Amino acid sequence: SNILTTLHILITRLESAVQNAETFEAINAGTNVMTNIATMIGIEDVDDLMDNLNEAMDLTDEVSDGLAHPLDPLTLDRDELLAELHAMHAEDVEIELLREPRSASSSSRDSQSKSASSVQTTEFPSILLNHISIVYEDNNERVTSDV
Repeated sequence: SNILTTLHILITRLESAVQNAETFEAINAGTNVMTNIATMIGIEDVDDLMDNLNEAMDLTDEVSDGLAHPLDPLTLDRDELLAELHAMHAEDVEIELLREPRSASSSSRDSQSKSASSVQTTEFPSILLNHISIVYEDNNERVTSDV
């Protein structure tokens, strides 16, 4: 029984040694293949390839950007003009909001004397009373942009 156990241990260790040898050979062969490939390619070739790839991607981005611009040169101007108009309107709104409410009867005495009834009203800035929209024409079409 000791002999059988010893033989069983010996067989197990021989199988393990064979697997270790096969593993070593596989790793050695893989290393040799990778070394050969690395010497065939060279790090300079890889650097050049990556530089060429980056240049090609940059060129593709430039082409995409160029194609993304509208054919109508006024489109960019219209957007800039709308932004400027919004800014100017915001300034006007701020000025109007800061202005004190005034009496309609004191601002237009001539029109009151013509009128039979003299009801005194207070004018508030129009921004408080109305929704603000910017209207412009685009290719003979009326376009409204809410502020």
